[in-house]
Amino acid sequence: MKNIFTYSILISTILAYNTGYSGMYFQEGFSLTGNYSSQQSDEENSNAISIGLSYLTIQEPSYEKPTLSGTYEINGFYSQIQTEDDLNMEMFSGGLNYYMPNNLKFGFLYDTLYDFSGRDLDNFNAQGFDVKMKASSNIVSLGYYDKKTFRFSTFVELMNYKSNFRIDVTSNGQQVLSTKDNTNTNLLRLGLGRKRDNLAFQAMLTINEDKDARYTLGIIYGL
Repeated sequence: MKNIFTYSILISTILAYNTGYSGMYFQEGFSLTGNYSSQQSDEENSNAISIGLSYLTIQEPSYEKPTLSGTYEINGFYSQIQTEDDLNMEMFSGGLNYYMPNNLKFGFLYDTLYDFSGRDLDNFNAQGFDVKMKASSNIVSLGYYDKKTFRFSTFVELMNYKSNFRIDVTSNGQQVLSTKDNTNTNLLRLGLGRKRDNLAFQAMLTINEDKDARYTLGIIYGL
């Protein structure tokens, strides 16, 4: 059962892989995003690939009624994550970002665990155990981006990350283990990107309060 507790620690820190940044490079229409991430932590290292779709729309200033002018982004992501202990997770994410004319960015993101598999889980099932996991998280973020000072775009983002998960283990219909926990922590994300025509390339570094790091390389294509 030790690995079950390892999974609980892992899942509480591994969520919140994606949030959209298409509005830094494009203003209207749809865009596709692809990311590769590598995370380093004391508990577990992991790699992930993700794809996402965003829709952007502009709200122009209005003198007739007060409006929040700027660029709005609605996005959704699918992510597949694999750890060094052969735990595979699939996640769905959805979010909303708002880019202000003064280069401030506000964002909200929600993640949910869709499916999981792996060698250890197969072994538990072979022994007659049934393992069920539920996990979700959300992020509220505030960022600043600069597209004019350098030849490439730079951005910094502060994020408050909250997650909750639950693991239930049963055998022959009897509950063997049930554990749940919540996480509330802050993240710092630094990044830079370069746009050429309809393509944007970006690199990101995300650090949590324990100084665990996640490195991400991504491509955004404006449709």
